[in-house]
Amino acid sequence: MAAGSIPATRGTVWLQGERVSGRSAHRSVHLGMARTHQIVRPFARLTVLENLLVGHYYGRPQGATGSAHDRAMEILQFIGLGDRAHRLPGELTLADRKRLEVARALATGPKVLLLDEVVAGLNPVESRQVVQLIRQIRERGHSIIVIEHVMHALMSLSDRVMVLDHGRKIAEGKPAEVANDPAVVEAYLGREEG
Repeated sequence: MAAGSIPATRGTVWLQGERVSGRSAHRSVHLGMARTHQIVRPFARLTVLENLLVGHYYGRPQGATGSAHDRAMEILQFIGLGDRAHRLPGELTLADRKRLEVARALATGPKVLLLDEVVAGLNPVESRQVVQLIRQIRERGHSIIVIEHVMHALMSLSDRVMVLDHGRKIAEGKPAEVANDPAVVEAYLGREEG
């Protein structure tokens, strides 16, 4: 909803004084909000590099210097896919396709990056690598909102956590506070009888 993919039933999303909600997803990208998808769907017949060029031209990042090719290669190097730039996405592992999804979002030049289940389905080593990548993206000055069910990843990344249960907010705060909130424990682990 924040990225414009589905309409809001209530409330309004603003980004630096501009209304985002109620606009189409491509308008959100042009305002500086990019997202990844839980199920990665790269352009299968385009190379990894070409996938990034789509993001670059679609987002038309302001202040981007140099050629689109150079910018895309810079992002691929940062994300760890520079050596696979000329491969097709189908040749990549799931972890690398998830990285490609993040790279394509970064290529739009976002102010805010929305990450949807970027750790889901990865093994522990891959999960740690993606968590480290997200930290590096944050260190570059991006605001990041993560939707994630892999709790160890979420808790190690987050400054603030909001927990929803059937679409209703049941807790919000620092990770340690939220992890110990009785409503969160009950919602995710169940209630102990007796």
